[in-house]
Amino acid sequence: MTQKGIVLWHQETIDARDVPRFARWCEDSGIDSLWFPETWVRDGGILIAMAAQAVDKIKLGAAVFNIYGRTPGLMAQTAAELDVLSSGRFHL
Repeated sequence: MTQKGIVLWHQETIDARDVPRFARWCEDSGIDSLWFPETWVRDGGILIAMAAQAVDKIKLGAAVFNIYGRTPGLMAQTAAELDVLSSGRFHL
């Protein structure tokens, strides 16, 4: 079975408040995964948390996290919380 995923590049043009609605649309459209890179404008972890609260089945992932702006401990803490918020659907 073919899996379909979407990466939200160029988040500067996206209103973060639209992320939950977009995540629901992706899930309703049969998209299997939604990936959020971290950019200088948006925190990927926050966007993943917003999406996780809006959907039940779709997998959510970090396309890229800025390792220079996060200590290993903070990255582990963020990943653990996102995994809980997404009921185990988070991929680092």
